[in-house]
Amino acid sequence: MAAKGELMAKTVLAVVMLVVWAIAAVAQSNDREMFLKAYPLCFELYADEVSVEHKTCIELSARYASGYDRQQLSAAVQRHIDEQQRAADAEQRLRTQREAAATGTSAGLEFKGIALGSAIATIEDTGRFSCRDAGNPIADRICSLKFNERETIAGVPIRVLLLYYYSGKLETISLTFDEKHFSQVAAALVEKYGQGNSRSETLQNRMGATFENRILSWRRGQATLEAKRYSGKLDASGVMYRSDFALQEFAKRRKSSVKDSSKDL
Repeated sequence: MAAKGELMAKTVLAVVMLVVWAIAAVAQSNDREMFLKAYPLCFELYADEVSVEHKTCIELSARYASGYDRQQLSAAVQRHIDEQQRAADAEQRLRTQREAAATGTSAGLEFKGIALGSAIATIEDTGRFSCRDAGNPIADRICSLKFNERETIAGVPIRVLLLYYYSGKLETISLTFDEKHFSQVAAALVEKYGQGNSRSETLQNRMGATFENRILSWRRGQATLEAKRYSGKLDASGVMYRSDFALQEFAKRRKSSVKDSSKDL
């Protein structure tokens, strides 16, 4: 009886699986017919329906309802795939930089794989940042997150993330966030880098009220990480990763700029 019952159970299971497969096959067939009618050009250009090109073609055609002609669609698909590959390669380089950040002049100072001393090309290839000429001694180029991009530190939303480059190399990372999250961010930094140094300074607003500004700092190789409870405003905290070279280069360029300005008298 037991053997018969087991055989019956296996038979029922097999029938159920067959029904499920049949339903899935019908659904897949219906989906294919729907896509074929909606995006016939994708099936003409890319016969291999499991290829990246075919899937990308349908994705782009669905996203941009205005449509492409044959040549435009083919170019758009290749461009999109190339951009995705560059972004993937850039992410891999960021992971490599994070692993390598424990050595060198910054000795472990990095933010989510963005390490001091890394090349600007890595950031540009991610597609998440826009870069511009600085036009002042603080840097040659400054990169910031694009309008639709978001980033966090220790789970806290970042208001502003700026990357400063001299001669194509990252020398300063500056980010700000709401002051109410300072303790959370500071605790995460301590967990990652150790206790570091702590000091305080007294700030005064226009009304004469005073506030204690807590400042934490960590020294690694030829670079410093600093976290301030109040950074520019009383409602904003800041974290800055900065190489010694950034300080030296800024001082040198600022001095040169002042000398040049004195001639215009």
